[in-house]
Amino acid sequence: MAALCAAAGAPLDAASGALLARSLAAAADAAGPAAASLIKSLATRAMSEAEYFSSGAPALGRALQCIPYNLP
Repeated sequence: MAALCAAAGAPLDAASGALLARSLAAAADAAGPAAASLIKSLATRAMSEAEYFSSGAPALGRALQCIPYNLP
């Protein structure tokens, strides 16, 4: 994905979530529609495959907290 973004003229910057979003948007804008679709799908694939589960019961009065793990 980094090579695809660099080829589009917008190097990938994953130092923070905001910088990653900015660099992906810049690459999608610089690339054609097909490349923009590929960049977006590569960037969001791991997030869409994440599984969420609870590792125990919450204490009374506390909200349920889930931790995402990117499990295959």
